[in-house]
Amino acid sequence: MNIDSPLSIENLIKSSEDFFKLIPDERKDPDYSFVDTLLSALGMFFFQEPSLREFQMKMQNDQGDNNLHTLFGVFKIPKTSQFKRLIDVCKPEFISPIYNHYFKLLSKSKLIQQFQVLSGRYLCVFDGTEYFTSNASDKPCEKCMERELSNEKIQYYHQILQSAFIKYGTNSVIPFIPEEICVQDGSTKNDCEVNAAKRVIKKLCEAHPHLDIVINGDDIYSRIPMVECVLSNKMSFIFVAKETSHKCMYEEIAGLRKLKVVEKLQKRNLDGGLNLYEWCKNVPLTGDSDRMVNWFSLTVLDKNGDQKYHNTWVTNLTPSKENIEELANCGRAKWKIENETFNILKNYGYHLEHSYGHGKENLSFNFVLLNLIAFFIHIIQRLANPLFQLARAKARTAYNFFEKLRSAIDFFVWESWDYLFEWVFIKKKPARGPP
Repeated sequence: MNIDSPLSIENLIKSSEDFFKLIPDERKDPDYSFVDTLLSALGMFFFQEPSLREFQMKMQNDQGDNNLHTLFGVFKIPKTSQFKRLIDVCKPEFISPIYNHYFKLLSKSKLIQQFQVLSGRYLCVFDGTEYFTSNASDKPCEKCMERELSNEKIQYYHQILQSAFIKYGTNSVIPFIPEEICVQDGSTKNDCEVNAAKRVIKKLCEAHPHLDIVINGDDIYSRIPMVECVLSNKMSFIFVAKETSHKCMYEEIAGLRKLKVVEKLQKRNLDGGLNLYEWCKNVPLTGDSDRMVNWFSLTVLDKNGDQKYHNTWVTNLTPSKENIEELANCGRAKWKIENETFNILKNYGYHLEHSYGHGKENLSFNFVLLNLIAFFIHIIQRLANPLFQLARAKARTAYNFFEKLRSAIDFFVWESWDYLFEWVFIKKKPARGPP
């Protein structure tokens, strides 16, 4: 990829650097800058390196230069203690705008259009996950939430609500800014996923007012307050709606079935089984509200007639024979944020749940933000950079890809990303030897 492309690794790192330069610094003659510190952390997460202490320090000592300098523009690598202290005091709002900037670059390149569903809409899936726990006797920070364990001891923890633009049938996601689920300023009570979701919806609306967004979430979202929040922000929704939590609505649906006004569609699937779709319009979401929703379901049977899958949803979109299959595909897409995001971040090299340090203010959450920015850069490269795509294909697995990258930067200082990828993966050796 041309390094002048807005989506090149060089320019994505440079644009992150530009945001880091906006961080106010009232220190006099600091030994290490916020810019170098945050770029160092971004580099650590880019290479999926779990060790703060060892990352690139040996190369700095042995060769007088390092890949954080040549590839990330870092001039002075901070010591571990300063590294953590500076990231801890940095306010997350100076890091999070990078997500929207990357998204805008994707939009300008038209790559984001690959994620359109339902006649030009964009499906944004919400889900929460935990990334920090502690059984310490003292509360690690004021933002820590608390829960009582079965042995009556108190455990402290942090969570995030992650949202991502997803299209069923693809293996890529476009992450939005993680929302911290923690004890909020001025409160002594635990935060919750639904409250975090309301904050994210507002941020989504402000960041992407031109997008026709459909919010996808599980059963905890299919309640009046969340539905009203989505609609008041001029978005749509597809929420799981279980019979156990919506008894009045399902009594209404049972009555509609007797009247034979619940519509149905059957489609044979590729393995010889059957997909059974049902839907009806304008049913009350609760027994004590006039909020009406549309309901639909999908039941998947195998070729022997045994049930493999069943789920039900509510939406403000109008189901029909023409779109019911796509609506169900969008409803089912929620698993992708678990598989294509959380599973990868926790189990495939990003070390999301690894404790790099907790700090007293923002350290653990800032590490999450920076980790996901590295994840976002990787996603953009897989969408837009032919050389990255080829290198990734040559490595065959993500594990091999990052293992080779880490080995390469351990032994040599590379003058450019293209040079690194070409030498290590493509075996396109320049006239001279490795750097």
